[in-house]
Amino acid sequence: MSFLLLSIMQRISNDKLRYMILKKNVMLKEKGLTLVEIAIVLILIGLIIGLGAALIGPIVKKIKINETRELIDANVESILGYATVMRRLPSNEIEFQQNVRKSKDSWGKDIKYIVFGNFTNGTNVICPTNATGMGFTVNLPDGRKVTSVAFMLISGGPNYNIQTRFDNGTNNIWLIYDNSTSITVYAPGPPNVDDYPGDFLRAEEYDDIAKWVTVYELMQRAGCAQEGMGDEGPLRFVTYSLPLAYQGQPYTADVVAVGGVPFNGTGGRYRWYYNQNPPANLSIQPSNGTHRDILTISGTPSCPGSTNLLITVEDSKGNRVSRTFTLNIQANPLGLSPTPGTTFYTTNGTPFSVTISPYGGNGSYSHTCPNPQACNGLTRVCTNTDATISGNNPNPPGTCSFTVSYSNTCGQSVSGTYYVIIQGGPTTTTTQPPTTTTTQPPTTTTTQPPTTTTTQPPTTTTTTTTTTTTTTTTTTTTTTTTTLTNCASCGYYNNLQACQAACQGARRYCVQATCGNNPNCYKCESDIQPLLTVGVTGALHKDTMINNCSTDGFKTIWELGLKEKLDYFEADREINREHLKERISRAIEKGLSYMLNTKNFPQDHWSN
Repeated sequence: MSFLLLSIMQRISNDKLRYMILKKNVMLKEKGLTLVEIAIVLILIGLIIGLGAALIGPIVKKIKINETRELIDANVESILGYATVMRRLPSNEIEFQQNVRKSKDSWGKDIKYIVFGNFTNGTNVICPTNATGMGFTVNLPDGRKVTSVAFMLISGGPNYNIQTRFDNGTNNIWLIYDNSTSITVYAPGPPNVDDYPGDFLRAEEYDDIAKWVTVYELMQRAGCAQEGMGDEGPLRFVTYSLPLAYQGQPYTADVVAVGGVPFNGTGGRYRWYYNQNPPANLSIQPSNGTHRDILTISGTPSCPGSTNLLITVEDSKGNRVSRTFTLNIQANPLGLSPTPGTTFYTTNGTPFSVTISPYGGNGSYSHTCPNPQACNGLTRVCTNTDATISGNNPNPPGTCSFTVSYSNTCGQSVSGTYYVIIQGGPTTTTTQPPTTTTTQPPTTTTTQPPTTTTTQPPTTTTTTTTTTTTTTTTTTTTTTTTTLTNCASCGYYNNLQACQAACQGARRYCVQATCGNNPNCYKCESDIQPLLTVGVTGALHKDTMINNCSTDGFKTIWELGLKEKLDYFEADREINREHLKERISRAIEKGLSYMLNTKNFPQDHWSN
């Protein structure tokens, strides 16, 4: 008794202790953050934001500096291109803005354009007979001087303030005609400087971005070194690259040159040379060392690859210009049709044939598969045009694999494996009933001889003749083997697995069907499987459906299934519609009652 009381008291003590611990935990959870803790969190957030802001500024500044340097480089190239074609430099702000990539830097300020005016007036002024004394001077931070500068571009940099020393007021373009004019640039960083009065007068670290081109650089880019230059300027290519070619597709590309002193009356303006013939099935017009206005590469390339052609053009004065052009030919990959890995189905004893063809490349193929390859009555034979897998009597059932390989003269190749599944088709054996030959039972003839009466005692003689007939029964068994119709001839499938694989992607289901004399085929049925059948087979999630559906909901689902089932049988005309409706209606009532009572589908009790 005392032991029992001790146990009860210990139990009560343990329960009280657990209650106190639980209450303390709840109070701690409800307590939340103190003001000190909130202050610490806010301080940390402030530090993170401050560090981020401190890092973002320098990163953005560096990005914009690099963008502006690239922009000025691109603008210089644009001006040189303009000078090469127009034979002069842009002469005003509109021409400058129209012929450069962008006239404002990454900070949105105008880029200054300073140019020696003698290269902007008139035509063909890029190549003076005497360049001495042409251009202005740029003073460098180390004391050196760059003379004969043709033009210069300047950006104010990240501080929005141009500090380079020159004086053109507030204009964005400055035409200089005095070759004694000088412009001074400074080393980046301190000391603070501001020598341009056209914007802010604010001395600070120098951060301008500037680039210049000398007179001799300009003349070299314009081709002024050639003698006998005509009105069109120096001899030069205006074609810089060749378009991409594609294997097996017609191709044409022109190489055009202008300038120099063209030939007259010789069949073409220029004489053309090239260091090698183009790739196979391509040709060049004109022939090497002959005249034509332009050079043309044409044809249908047969093989992929890359070829470098060194092309030279010559004018009537013997001036020559050469350029290397790269001709890239994109491959047209070899392929096989049907796609490698395809699986075909047939039935043993049923003739089978399929053709596999190469495509792509240059249209010429050579097979590289050893012939023949045989498996279970099927044989694969390759030719240079296609491969065939065939057989009149595939047998025994099983899976065969065949490899098909092709290549061409370009070194391209393709290989693929195909599978044929031979299925065992059922046979029907018919036995004729036995043939029985029966003779009549034996006949016995008894002859009573006459009785003679004499004085002697009478003697009676009896002769019995018996004829025996043997009855022979002969049983003849005749076995007839009937080949069933191939299901594929009706658009059906030979087995359930093949049917399900084909129907699953179309969200349809498989049913057994008869093709000819073969009742063991399968076909795809409509997308809406009767809900009655779905419910009985348990394809729906029964727990979710039972817990979430009311009686009316069940009835609606079962009646929809009933309608689909009736339409299905009506279409096939298998049974009387009204009779089926009456039977299934009774089944629905029983099924609903069963499901509502048991919370389950009547899978095992459908017959009830």
